[in-house]
Amino acid sequence: MTGLRAYTSILLPDAAWRFSLAAWFARLYRVGTAVGVIMLVVAASDDYAIAGVAGGATVVASAIAAPAWSLAADRVGQERVIPLAVLAMLVTTALLIVAVETGAPRWTWIVASGLAGVSILDAGAIVRARWLHRLTDVPSRQSALALESVSDELAFLLGLPIVALAAGLVGPAAALAGAAVLSGLGFIALMAMRSSAPPVANRASPDRVSGLRAWLPPGVLAPLPAFVGIGTVFGTMNLAGVAVTEAAGRPGLAGVVIAAFSVGAVLAALVVGAVARAWSMPRRMALAAGLFAVVSPALLFVREPVGFAIGVAVIGLGAGALLVGAFGAVESRSPASAMTVAMAWPPVAMSLGNTIGAILAGTAIDAGGASTVWWIPVVGAGLGLVGLAAVVAAVRSDRRAPASPSVPVAAEPV
Repeated sequence: MTGLRAYTSILLPDAAWRFSLAAWFARLYRVGTAVGVIMLVVAASDDYAIAGVAGGATVVASAIAAPAWSLAADRVGQERVIPLAVLAMLVTTALLIVAVETGAPRWTWIVASGLAGVSILDAGAIVRARWLHRLTDVPSRQSALALESVSDELAFLLGLPIVALAAGLVGPAAALAGAAVLSGLGFIALMAMRSSAPPVANRASPDRVSGLRAWLPPGVLAPLPAFVGIGTVFGTMNLAGVAVTEAAGRPGLAGVVIAAFSVGAVLAALVVGAVARAWSMPRRMALAAGLFAVVSPALLFVREPVGFAIGVAVIGLGAGALLVGAFGAVESRSPASAMTVAMAWPPVAMSLGNTIGAILAGTAIDAGGASTVWWIPVVGAGLGLVGLAAVVAAVRSDRRAPASPSVPVAAEPV
């Protein structure tokens, strides 16, 4: 089953589209928090340095806390974790807004921003675990993972402008509070759809993992370099897009140029999900990593906004295809009892890569201008190939080893 039917066949039965849509709204707080925090702090203090630290605290705290929330969801069930996460999100957001708006000491702003980050439950991990519980055949699972990758990108494409627009129209405090409320409503809707939630593995289950494997399931480690590589390229695009458009005297195009990456990623994810039945997971990832490696150096040859946007969109195609393939690698080798936490690690790795890319790009731009950042996507492409090699080696090792109840053997041929 390929093309549009690959998606309708998973979305329509039992109205599965409802929990996917609810998860899209649940993503909005995570997508908009860092930007919302920065806009809130800048509006109150006109201090970009403290705003950057506060926004960074949110991102770092979220990356650290996300696997813990997801592990709790695997251990005690989503229906117990979601209400706690929503309550924590609303309370910490209120504390942050009060601290900033009342002029509390600025160190409290950073602490409150970090607490807001700690409260963020990864909606993408939650909904992917639901799909993987619901679907049993590999191609349908790959289509579902592709669909959620599209939802991730659309959340950035639409969610960030919504938060920014709301901040301009009604104020940053109201925009941040609105994002928290919409996200909370999405999570509550997910909680109400109990039939789609994965069951909790009991202590005697042969599928249950413990210790380090519960935090970092067997399927996660091999593809992590690929996720870091994707994040590195995206982090580079953000700063390079601003630098290129400013150098060309057209700073207003920065948002459009940066968005081209997400547009390319969305298109690639849709195509890969539609043809998932035709290709095995290792083959899909090999083709995607090869495409990513070939197109990432494209920016070596462009210096003006239009060409840059086209190059970024092409790189987004490779990144989107690799993203779906790498998620498939995580899914194929992770136990069902730890699937939520397994799905929480890729965004952490991409956040790390995004930070690395931003630091490298910022340093390069300060030292030599926008024309000096073009080597950084090559680094990201190399990490994608490292992830591919690690996945292929892991799959082959699985197939040589005797089956273990805690480490699933890949169901697809290399």
